[in-house]
Amino acid sequence: MIKKSEIIGLIIAFFIGVLSLAYDSRILLFIKSLENPWLSYLLAIFNPISMIFLFGLLIVLILIKERRRKLILPLVLTLIASIVISFILKVTFMRQRPFGLVKEIFLLHLPDYSFPSSHAVTIFSVLPILNKEFSKLNWFWFVFSCLIAFSRFYFQVHYLSDVILGAVIGYIIGLSFVWLEEKYCFGEKLIKSLVKK
Repeated sequence: MIKKSEIIGLIIAFFIGVLSLAYDSRILLFIKSLENPWLSYLLAIFNPISMIFLFGLLIVLILIKERRRKLILPLVLTLIASIVISFILKVTFMRQRPFGLVKEIFLLHLPDYSFPSSHAVTIFSVLPILNKEFSKLNWFWFVFSCLIAFSRFYFQVHYLSDVILGAVIGYIIGLSFVWLEEKYCFGEKLIKSLVKK
């Protein structure tokens, strides 16, 4: 069941993301002026080690309790969907990264554009699953995700709108798979069929 507060939060974040499009360059220059070696070091920890740690921890937490194993399939599908949708949006909009920086995707030699932030899409896509199964740690998951997303903006590899709208897209992807699991129980059915074998 999607909560009203989640819908309101997504709408507010979407409008902030769209509004920030008009001020992206100014906001980025302001953030650049605030660079601090200690903050840079702290935020560097959140890339990409923190994401690997989070997904590893999440898989362990899911596997420990039998009733949570039904989340493995929705989690995997959420991650695949977030990567695919992020890539499609990048090559559709082809927004240049700040200061003309365009990376190449490892091994594929394809340009990696700015919108949306793949980190933001991916990390926020797992939030609905985390919030549903580990609700006592909601604020921890949210702050952790925000730090990862903010680091992309802080290191000037993305604009603020890339990060905010990426977070919105990711969260919607995650909500969709949580809703599908609640409605059709496809993860639960898969686990039951595997156990029977």
